[in-house]
Amino acid sequence: MIGSRSTWALTLVTAACVLLTLDITIVNVALPAIRNDLGSGLAGLQWVINAYTLVFASVLLTAGSLADSAGRRRVFTGGLAVFTLASLACGLAPSTVALNVFRAVQGLGGAFAFAPAMAIIAGSYGGAARTRAIAIFGAATMGAGALGPLAGGVLVETLGWRSMFLINVPLGAALLWLALRRLEADPPAGRVRVDVIGVLTLTTGVAAVTLALLQGASQGWSSTATLAQAGAGVLALAVFVVSQARGAHPLLDLSLFRIRSFTGAAVSALLVRLVGFGLMAYLVLFLSAGYSYDAFDVGLRLLGMSAPLMAGGLAAVRLGARVPPGGLIAAGFVVSAAGLAALTAADAGGSWARLLPGLVLLGFGLGLVSTPGMTVVMSVVPPSRTGTASGVIQSFLPLGTTLGTAVFGLMFSAHLHAATGAAPALAGLDAGTRERIAGALEAGRIDAVAAAVPAPLGETAAAFGRDAIAGALSLLGVVAAALAVAGALLGALLIRRGDLLHTGEEKTPASRQATPDTA
Repeated sequence: MIGSRSTWALTLVTAACVLLTLDITIVNVALPAIRNDLGSGLAGLQWVINAYTLVFASVLLTAGSLADSAGRRRVFTGGLAVFTLASLACGLAPSTVALNVFRAVQGLGGAFAFAPAMAIIAGSYGGAARTRAIAIFGAATMGAGALGPLAGGVLVETLGWRSMFLINVPLGAALLWLALRRLEADPPAGRVRVDVIGVLTLTTGVAAVTLALLQGASQGWSSTATLAQAGAGVLALAVFVVSQARGAHPLLDLSLFRIRSFTGAAVSALLVRLVGFGLMAYLVLFLSAGYSYDAFDVGLRLLGMSAPLMAGGLAAVRLGARVPPGGLIAAGFVVSAAGLAALTAADAGGSWARLLPGLVLLGFGLGLVSTPGMTVVMSVVPPSRTGTASGVIQSFLPLGTTLGTAVFGLMFSAHLHAATGAAPALAGLDAGTRERIAGALEAGRIDAVAAAVPAPLGETAAAFGRDAIAGALSLLGVVAAALAVAGALLGALLIRRGDLLHTGEEKTPASRQATPDTA
């Protein structure tokens, strides 16, 4: 495709993926409204986010592989149709359980639409134009993720939380109609092979491990249920790796990871979402509980992160021609680490503006990391495998969000329970009352904390609760900063500019192994 067809491909695919990415973060600011309307604890609220991202991440590899054989436009438009219909169901959901089920279906459709996105763009452009197009796509989708809280805040405050899903229906239908008219038709599909064992073991493994992380605190970390979930997940993932190494038509070609730059970009994609968007839900809870902000106010203040994020993405596009991608990714992680460390300034009794320097640094750093990673992945594999490569990198993005939400949720919960159990301000309260207070804090319910104690202690308990949430956010900031530093080291060590010199060549990973720039 050339000329206007290339422009249409970039515009439609990017617009669709912006919509899909918004759905990962847009719900963060709506969690209090969903909680009040449908009723749910921390675990239920986490699944409003994770039901989408978990399925999204688990299915992306399948979708990417299928796109290479069945046709990229077919997979893209089919996924967009499922996503649009599931959005309607989410907007009409009568309960938290129903909402989470429909969110999972939404994630399924989103995965099939997202997986072939970069491959469609890569097939529409060549040379430097392709690099710029992928960079635009990366900056737009990452920026959409950061703008999600503001967009969600506007919709929640004006039309209610259900509007966040219902708005997808006309937008998704319009994009689907245009895609069927404007995207280049797929060639006739040959024999479509699906690695059934790979699909089942990967999905089961990721889901079971994440479930153990999410439910471990409530079930008990040494309980039979948690150990069974974790064990089943590890076993399924082990079977997945073995099946991919031995299968004739594997879902994931493990030889791709012999390309050092490919591995570095994939790990960077996982870490950038883990430290950025994995932390988002708890930052939103802090702003909501610590300052009593509504959804719009939270989203407005998170512009301090989203605007610099888009600026960082644009800066990465400009710097890409002069700075090696590994160096750019390392620099972005270092800037992000500085911003995350600054979150230790979180103080429910002071001004939210104390967080602003950290948010600005975090956003700009995330923008610097995201764009070059996508360009690297599409530049180090032969054109015939861009669908699979796109599926790999795209699956690592939501997987990072899911793992971050789960792991940080574990730490967030543990800190609140420990603080509640040792708080002098709650001295004299029985263990059951303290447990109820900790549970209320997990969901950001400062009002429930005050209601759980005798009236004279209400304000004291509420002040303690806000401080405890601030302390939990500070802890998460320190841990996330350490992970960002690790990302900087990996980016500098693994991603090599020489790999990009082979762009467009039909070389196998094995042949690349002989070059001095690959692992």
